[in-house]
Amino acid sequence: MLPFLFYILKVIICSAILFGYYWFLLRNKVFHTYNRYYLLMVIILSILLPLCQISVLHKPHVANKSVIKMLQVVTTSNNYMEEIIIGEKQTGSNYFIQILPFIYGLISVVFLGMLLQMFFKIYILYKSHKKQIVNNIFLIQTNAAKGTPFSFFNYIFWNNEIDINSEDGNRIFAHELSHVNAKHSYDKLLVNLVLIVLWSNPFFWLIRKELSMIHEFVADKNAVKDGNTKEFALMILATTFPKYNNIITNNFFYSPIKRRLMMLTKNKHHKMNYFSRIVALPLLAITFTAFAVKVKKMNNIDNIEKPTTKIINTVTTKQITVVLDAGHGGVDNGGVYNGIFEKDLALQLIKKINSLNTNTNVKIIMTRNIDIYQSPQEKVAFSNEQNADIFISVHIDNVPKNECNTKSGLSVFIANDEIKNSEGSKLLASAIIESFENNYELPVAKKPLQRNVAIRVLKENKIPAILIEAGYLCNYNDLAYLQSANGQETFATNVLNAINNFAENKDAILNFEPQKPNVADTPIYYKGKKVKSFEISDKTQKVYLKFADKTKETISIIQALAVGITMPPPPPPPPLPPLPPLQASPISINELQEALSDSSSTIILLKGKQIDRELGIRILKNYSNNFTVYNKKLAYEKFGIETKNGLIDIIKQGEKMILEK
Repeated sequence: MLPFLFYILKVIICSAILFGYYWFLLRNKVFHTYNRYYLLMVIILSILLPLCQISVLHKPHVANKSVIKMLQVVTTSNNYMEEIIIGEKQTGSNYFIQILPFIYGLISVVFLGMLLQMFFKIYILYKSHKKQIVNNIFLIQTNAAKGTPFSFFNYIFWNNEIDINSEDGNRIFAHELSHVNAKHSYDKLLVNLVLIVLWSNPFFWLIRKELSMIHEFVADKNAVKDGNTKEFALMILATTFPKYNNIITNNFFYSPIKRRLMMLTKNKHHKMNYFSRIVALPLLAITFTAFAVKVKKMNNIDNIEKPTTKIINTVTTKQITVVLDAGHGGVDNGGVYNGIFEKDLALQLIKKINSLNTNTNVKIIMTRNIDIYQSPQEKVAFSNEQNADIFISVHIDNVPKNECNTKSGLSVFIANDEIKNSEGSKLLASAIIESFENNYELPVAKKPLQRNVAIRVLKENKIPAILIEAGYLCNYNDLAYLQSANGQETFATNVLNAINNFAENKDAILNFEPQKPNVADTPIYYKGKKVKSFEISDKTQKVYLKFADKTKETISIIQALAVGITMPPPPPPPPLPPLPPLQASPISINELQEALSDSSSTIILLKGKQIDRELGIRILKNYSNNFTVYNKKLAYEKFGIETKNGLIDIIKQGEKMILEK
């Protein structure tokens, strides 16, 4: 519903601009045919211009790059993203937004019913009265039916109280015949059909009223070709109010009659009329540019000068298999906002990617193409079974309602550095960010992100894997853009460009060096103010900014990323203290024998090799050879043998006996 409301708003603005020109420069001018077609054009342009998207590309400055720049990764914490939201408590405002489409549709049905009722009344008049054909016109003679005489397409419904053969009757018939010949009924039908759907546009109601008056002006002009304007004016008064002439004293209610009489006697001013009409040309050009033309950065390397060190391939010649995953599904709605489910929007986006892919070298496999539930384990297993090259999961982010106004834009997540697919995932994420940052209406986080708590579909995948948060579900602008045809097509095109670019460069992963942040080289600005320094709190997950003008501000990590503030890596853990050296103390033969009798499961080694326990005991009792006794911990550290009661190693190095602590 939100995109439709946004579209209606643009229709209202467009019609207001174009109708405003008519109201101030064309209204009550004598070029009625021009005014008629201009008002019809206002309706058509107001409906079509907001739907048009004509992109004008301009050449951006292209930085020198030999390959995809491997971006630095930022660690963040966003627990809200991982929550599985099955439902959402309905507030009053949410409930109203959900029933708004029903209310709007119900009003449209009422207007449709009124239009059908008018058709039905005309049909009853047609069927219940005598008819005759005059010059291919159907003349239906009624017995003073309300509203007659009037015309409807090729039908003239006549009031028998008016003598058609009288002088006034001839003028009235000529007036209605003019309506038929000029096909005014088509105008009325078009306007009323438009109002059934766009009844919320007040300017379309004004246009309907003005068109009706213009129709009357044209018919009046044709009815007084003999030049007897005064008598025709008196005839208008007499036939419009045949029984209620005294009401004319109320000038406000009968101002349309005044306009008809005024237009009958108005003279033409050719220079002024020409100026009024010629002004429409620049106005139309400005309106068309404002609503239909959109300037975009040119991101297709085939259309711009190719720098010697940048490689961007929109169509790869290398084979690549891609697993596309629509986040959540089935009973897992993902994020929910005003009745809109994350699972549905994510599915729309990956379907758009699949439909726009025309490169036979890129094979796309979707984890789901319908609304079904798949656990993270099932998605990972499916991905690993496909023998794919990359895995892309599409989600729409969400935050608590009190943060909606502060959150906007796209971000890309990858697994932590210790995961084997980390390097490939960094390259894929860098390609995605590079593709989006020059061709996306929403903000784009400048660095790949990592979660403190690993994302399972990224962590357990054997191939490069990323998770794209396309925008924020609860942000009005983000949601409207992601639901629009242009937004979904732009998203899909950017992902496909990144896939093609990655395919051309994936074999060179080991040759990349991570980008080292250099804050001093590029000044950072936030809300137009230069950032002098910043501090990051691990406890609050906030960034504290200090500006050059000595003011301060606190923002979230996501906001900081959006303006290019680089999060420092966490400090390395302190080194573990060295283990104390093993110390020994001598024991006697009696102490040794006592230990053997108490620990029936003590393991005995001879020169480092385990021997039969009874044999070992005989050796220990009959010979005074040296031996070493190990406790449980030391036995495991030295020999890797799990023991419950220690270990004895018999050696030939002298006569001294020691017990290892």
